Amino acid sequence: MVILPLYQVVFAVQEQKFSKTRFFALMHDGQIREMGMPDLEYPQYSASSGKVCGIFRDDKKDFIDLSELKVTESSLPELLFTLSKRRIAFPAMSPDGQKIAFIEYDKNGGDPVMRVILREEFGWFPLQIRTDAALSPLCWGGKDVLIYTDRDGDLRLMSAEARKRGTATIDTGGRLPAFHKETGRLAFVQDGCVVLKGASSLSFEADNVSALNFSNDGNSLYFSTGVNDNYTLCRYSVEDKKAVRLCESDARIVWASEI
Repeated sequence: MVILPLYQVVFAVQEQKFSKTRFFALMHDGQIREMGMPDLEYPQYSASSGKVCGIFRDDKKDFIDLSELKVTESSLPELLFTLSKRRIAFPAMSPDGQKIAFIEYDKNGGDPVMRVILREEFGWFPLQIRTDAALSPLCWGGKDVLIYTDRDGDLRLMSAEARKRGTATIDTGGRLPAFHKETGRLAFVQDGCVVLKGASSLSFEADNVSALNFSNDGNSLYFSTGVNDNYTLCRYSVEDKKAVRLCESDARIVWASEI
């Protein structure tokens, strides 16, 4: 059973005590329904596939995975790619569904680099991209443009196209980037604020943001804040410049998205 359009937003929480990610749908009537999803870390929604891209872990390896959003029965993992000796985090599928960028790092969290894999006829294979990066979320700023945080904490962009490869700094001290193609808006977290750039720029205060994403029309931002193990999911209207609380959680909210 695929989720019906009766919800406001879907979101995921990371339960620290049990080290488990749980997925929920916030319905229009305010009820919260748990979804049948595998335990995926670092989830991101891929509009091109209609699935959630995340990391599925077993006892030995990390796998990049695609899973369907379901309300009732649990969906089965679709394991795409793994590495023999390194860990994987923050996978993000390109808008055309042909590439996945991710952060690779060692078992102690050190030496993080950004890499990209390409969908080919018989599976997913690495491109010749290895860029020093922070162990932090990234996003696509278009078909072949990546936005990520470097090891100095600066927000940067890079072309994933071989003929145009190069990097440029967007802003200093930026993390958790989110991009909306149709409006050209870019949002990120910087110094205790959410910053929005595009045709017009603005910022608003938000403490301990752990999730940031645009609505489908690009006119709102979903974000989560946390204080003393109390976490709140909010929606910020770009036009009204106001935030509305949607729901609260006793576990860290790590992802929120319209589908």
